[in-house]
Order: sequence, then structure tokens, then C-alpha cells
Amino acid sequence: MASPSLVFYDIATHPQHTPYAPNPSKTRYALNFTKAPYRTEWVDIPDIHAVRTALACPATRKFLDGSDYHTLPMLRDTTPGAARVLGDSLDIACFLAARAAAWGGAALFPADSTRHGLDYSSPHIDAPTGGPPLSAREAPAPDLADYARFNTHVDATFTAYVALTSENMARAFPPASADRTKALFAQRAGVPSWDDLMGFLGDAERHKAIFRAFETGTAGLASLYAQKEGPFLEGQTPSYADLVVGGWLRMFSQFLEHDEWAEFCTWHGGVFGRLHDVLQSQYWEVR
Repeated sequence: MASPSLVFYDIATHPQHTPYAPNPSKTRYALNFTKAPYRTEWVDIPDIHAVRTALACPATRKFLDGSDYHTLPMLRDTTPGAARVLGDSLDIACFLAARAAAWGGAALFPADSTRHGLDYSSPHIDAPTGGPPLSAREAPAPDLADYARFNTHVDATFTAYVALTSENMARAFPPASADRTKALFAQRAGVPSWDDLMGFLGDAERHKAIFRAFETGTAGLASLYAQKEGPFLEGQTPSYADLVVGGWLRMFSQFLEHDEWAEFCTWHGGVFGRLHDVLQSQYWEVR
């Protein structure tokens, strides 16, 4: 059997773990949603810069100091005469959307969409991020500008609470690159070591306070899901906007403590728990 023409670059994990990163998860959902023919190429976090450079795929985000932030996902189309590399989740979604009908997949950006909820405004959009820099990617087409904005605001909301995932994240690092990955994260945080970083992020009282604030901070987004029958923003019709939220739910489901995740799934009438369960059952496949 011929190898799939699309190569999806995702973050490598420990053999006993599964993919977790929010932006690659948005893309994995989109690939499966559109029934794209693809295979996964796994990249260790410290090697992402080199891999993107080798594929001539420039960074699409920057740190606060203006330096490039090289991250995943990437999608490489190996089709003869049409080869290309895309390095941003929204650009990839647009590429997939244009081909979904030919693959027998669903529409990522439904033509009859009411665009309910895409005007969501994050309470953290102007707050300094304690995690990776937010995507400032403009929409590849004017009619998708509200999806790009929604993506940025959803990223801002969940990034504000990403410290909740930090304590358990190391268990997902591949053994061969774990030390390099920890050193890279410590360097980005401006601290001497991973232990120093965890000493700050792992403070129990601080963790509890952030978790309590997480419920309040996600209330606005949850209210948009509560206005329809669900489980999606537009009720029974999913769109790329749901996959954006789903990518973040995937990460928090992997790294929150089990009791915290169970509690999170009950917040706001359970809208996020239902969305996560549906996306996982219908559109999550690792291949």
C-alpha cells in the first residue's frame, strides 16, 4: 500500500503516553474530521526548531523578546508537483477544508454556519501569557477572520491556566529526550533548572487557587455552548471552532489530576465534558 501523501508532524511522547499538545491536537482532530489520508511523524520537543528549519517552514509565532517560537503542528504534502509545508494549525485547517469533500469528510467551516460563539472574548486576551506565545496568525481568507479570532481568544483563556498541567507533563516526555526537554522549558522560563520551575509551579496552595479561578475563567466560553442543544457550539453541527476548544480539552484531560478533571467535566452544566467525549469518540485517531 502506498504511503499517505500527507505527513503530520506531532510532538513525540513517552511510549506509555498519548498525544497531548493543544495545537497539534486541533490538527489531528481536523485530519480525522476531514478523513484526510495521513501518517504521523513524531518530533521530540528540542528537535522541533531543526525539523522546521530543514523543511524551510518558518516560525509563525514569536516570544515576547521577538525571537522565533518554533513549535508544531506542521503538515507536509508530498504530492508530486504540489508539494508544500504548512506550519500553523489554522493554515492546515484551511488546506484540509478545501479537500474534505473529495475525501468524503465533513466541512470544517460549514457554509450554512450561523457562526454562533465566534465573537467570544477571552477575559485573558490582554494578560501576559505564562505559557507559549499566543497565535497571532491572520486568517488565510477574509471570511475566516472570525475563526482566527476565536482561536486566539480560546488560546488566551486556556493558556492562563496551563500551569495546572505542568506538574504532570514530564511523564509524557520520551525518556531519550526528557532531560533536554526539561532544560529547554527551564531556559524559556528563565530559571536555572526544571526542579526550580516545578518548585514554583508545584506550590499546592497556588495550584488550588488557579484551579478555582479556572472555573470562573471558562464560564464565558461555556455559556456559548449552553445556548444550544449541544454538544457543539451550533448544537448538532460541529465546526473547526469546536476542534479548537477540543485541542485544549485534550491537553487538560491528560495532565490534570484525575479528580480535578472529573470535577472540571461537571462545571457549567458539563458542556466541556460532553464536547470532549464526543470529539474523542468520533474524531480522535492516532495513525
